[in-house]
Parts: sequence; structure tokens; C-alpha cells
Amino acid sequence: HKTYLLDDGARDEVKAMCEELSIGYIRRVGNANAKAGNLNFALSVTSGEFILQLDADHVPLPNILDRMLGHFNNPKMAVVQSPQDFYNVDSFTHIVNDEGRRLWEENRIFYSLIQPGRDYWGASFFCGSCGIIRRSALESIGGFSTETIIEDMETTMRLNAAGWESGYHNETLAYGLSPGAAEAYHVQRLRWGQGAMQILRKLKPLTMEGLTLKQRICYFAGTVTYWEGWQKFVFYMMPVLYFFTGILPVGGDENAFLLRLFPYVFLAILAFELLSRGTGYLLLSERYTMIRFFTYMMAALAIFTKKPLKFNVTPKGHSGVPFSTYAPQLVLFILSLTAPIFGTLAYRYHWIDYTSSGWGAKAFWVNSVWVLWNCYFAGYVVKHSLAIKQQRDDHRIAVIGMAETALGPPRGAPLPAEQERRLAALLDRHPALYCDGPRAHDEAAQTTTTQAADTAAEQAYLADLGGELLGDYPGPELVALGYAFCRNREAGRDPYAGGETPGDGTFRYPVVSVPVWASDAIYIDIAARRHFCLGA
Repeated sequence: HKTYLLDDGARDEVKAMCEELSIGYIRRVGNANAKAGNLNFALSVTSGEFILQLDADHVPLPNILDRMLGHFNNPKMAVVQSPQDFYNVDSFTHIVNDEGRRLWEENRIFYSLIQPGRDYWGASFFCGSCGIIRRSALESIGGFSTETIIEDMETTMRLNAAGWESGYHNETLAYGLSPGAAEAYHVQRLRWGQGAMQILRKLKPLTMEGLTLKQRICYFAGTVTYWEGWQKFVFYMMPVLYFFTGILPVGGDENAFLLRLFPYVFLAILAFELLSRGTGYLLLSERYTMIRFFTYMMAALAIFTKKPLKFNVTPKGHSGVPFSTYAPQLVLFILSLTAPIFGTLAYRYHWIDYTSSGWGAKAFWVNSVWVLWNCYFAGYVVKHSLAIKQQRDDHRIAVIGMAETALGPPRGAPLPAEQERRLAALLDRHPALYCDGPRAHDEAAQTTTTQAADTAAEQAYLADLGGELLGDYPGPELVALGYAFCRNREAGRDPYAGGETPGDGTFRYPVVSVPVWASDAIYIDIAARRHFCLGA
């Protein structure tokens, strides 16, 4: 295969890096049609039949092509998508339970459940990264579509309408960067929502010629979901409106209403938990629904405009927390907190005719529980938005260090020439590996934003391996690729069980996919008994 880097930023330092790494570099004149235009220009200067597209922050596993290309034995298969997973587990979209060693990410229900379901109906779609596309299929529709700012779904729809098939490979084969803070999250979700509105208005999924009925239903459902923001706004404001105006959201007999309400709520929760198959988690999902409701409201308004929309790239690196990212939730929190208090005073002093006996009526109690439920989620959003910040320009991974059987160099000193030579040889044998940062003894660099490692414990573990802590190697590729998940030593088994000897005097484990949060130790043992040790 041939690797190309598409640089719409026209950066000479990126070009120099590509020359150093002996990979292709593609730069165009101008930035017309944003990402779609960049990809179409690359199509015009390359010739490969199958194109693996990866965003710049994504790190593929070495076997990604082997695992996915088989789908294209079907001559009608145009595009195959794989899940997008992420190695920055301290991101805005991750919920990490360190004690239970559990991890939840907001997109999990989409890639674990919704995409496979769409695939069953022939309507899975390309998501802009971690997917392979057939060139001849793209050329048959004129390349990547440029009518909307979500070229991935739009292009897939046009491929399906032209008779091509799309598929989904439900196996994580690349790891990228999830939005690191609230600002990046809302920029991304606003672009998705506005693009969905453009598809509704321009492509009209329900009547688009060439799509099957199932595909029309799937694409329509995937775009109207962004109207959820307005539905949730009504839900959040109804109890507030009652306390401030006395207008009941639902009229009629209280007992008859509650007799129907409680079974409905119970069945809705049960259905969600069962159908999400362990990926949804009601409370976690409701938190993120609260986070994005106002952004979705603004995105949905794009259906009324015919003006061209700007393609805003999701910010990476250092990101702040502007007040606007949590202002709607803060206002809702204040209103929800004060509404029952105001209602109590309004009833006592007859400011408002509630047509009920105040706290003696079920209407007061039900609306109070309702408003406090909303208050909890709004308060969580404000807290979460302020707590999760991306304070570095580049993401860092917790790396325990490099262990040597011999004594390491003095603190701050570069690695000896022989060690440097062996490290370079290791990287040559495994090009996917990458060590970022100075190769020096630097214990002070041992830190991470979400999981502060215990240095003493690290040193004890390395001593047990026969080595010592030499330094920090923040290379996301090492984590994303993983070169073995080994508990054999702790279990009293042969620590090298399952590995192979390539015949060049080295020893390595087979490549496996191991998220960093789930690992106790990932290491490579070579002839000199050096270990790369990475820890959660």
C-alpha cells in the first residue's frame, strides 16, 4: 500500500516530515469544499482502487486492511466502515470508573448497536474516518459529494442510491482523539446537526430516488434525530412553566394521569435498557442529552437556511471552556431550582391561581420531582464542562517507562549510543511504533490527566521485571496498537506464553487490540531484555 498525507494547511514542516518518513504528501491550491474537496483532489492525483481514509489523529492497527478488505469480494460493495474508538479516555465524552475498571463513551451505542442495525438494513454509512472506499464506486458518482458539510453520510447515500452497497465491520481497528473539552464537543455536534438538516432539505431521504424503503427510513431517522433538542427543551421547561404560570402540562384527572404515567415511564426505561444491550445506560445517556440539547436546537434551525454553511473542524489540542458551552444548562439549573420555591410563595400569597391545593395536590409533588430531575442533570453538565479541560497542545499517554537489565543513564542524560541503536532497530522492525519525546531519563514527566500513576508502585513493578524506571515515552500509537496484554507473570505462568520468535534474535507478542484503560502492563521483550511498560 501507499500512504498519503493530505495537508490542507499548506505546512512546510508537515511536507518535510512526510519526506523524512518516505510517505506521499498532497497539497492543493485553495480550500474549496473543505474536507470533501481535499479528498477529491487527492483522488485526482492517486490511483489505488481501495482507499483507507483516516483522520490525522487516528492510529490504525497494523491489520486494519487485512481485516476489512475481504468485504470487497462483493463487487457491489462501495464502502465499509469500522468503529471509531479513542485513546484519550480523559476526554469530554468518556466516563471512566477507575475502581471498577469500566469505561463508557458517548458514541458507544451508535457504533455498537445502531450501525450494526443499519447494516442489517443495508444503510450503514461512512463516518469520515476508519473506513475503506472503492475508487471505482466513488468515480461513478463523481467523487465525494459536496452539497453538505457532512460529506461522509451524503456520499454514502448517493452510493446507495446508485445501486452500490455499504457495509459495517464491527471491530475496532483504529484509535483517535475524542473531543477533549466542551468547546470541541459542541463544534463537532453542531456541524453534524447542521449537515443533517442540509441532507433533509437537499437530498430528502424519504423520497430520494434509488434508495430502498429500509434505507429511506434509516437515513430519515438518522437526520431527524437532531430535532431531539427541541423535544427535550419542551420536556425541561414544562415543570418550570407550571410553577411560574400555573398552567398544567397535561390536563385532566390527576389519578387517571398518574395511573398511566408510571407504567409508561417504567416500560420506557426497561425498553431502553434492554434494546441498548448494555451500551446505553439511562443516566449516562440523559447526561449527554442534557449537554447537547441546546446545540441540537441551534443545529435544527439550519433546515430553514439556504446559505452555505462553514465546515468547522473539531478543535484538537488545547481547548478552553467558554461560558457559552454551559450557559443554557446553567440558566435551566437556576430556573429549575427556584421554580418550586417560587411556586410555594406564589400559592401562599395568591400570586398565581394554581387550581389546586398547593403541596396538598399531586400536581405540585409530581412537577417538583420532575423539575429536580432536570436540575440534577443541568447541574452535572455545568460541573462536567468546567472540570474537563484539554490543557496541553498534544495528548499524553501514561507510560510507566522503559526497563533495562543494566543500570540506566544518569538523570537527564541521553540514552547511550548502543541503547539508541537498539531502539532504532526495534522501530525499524515495527514501523507502526513511534516514540515521541526526548529519549532521556526523566521521571518528572511521569504524569497523566486522568489517572495519576504511583511512581513507587511503578518502580517496584519494574524492579520485579529486573529493570528500573528510565523515562516517559508519550506515544499514543504504542497504546493504540498494543503489543500484548500480559498477566502471565502475575499468574505464575510463562510470561512469554503466546509470543513468537521472528528469527532475528528478538521476541515479541502477537498484535492485539487493548485499550489503555484496560491494561495492567503492555511490553515488548527483545534480546537485550528491554521492556516497554505501559500502565493504565
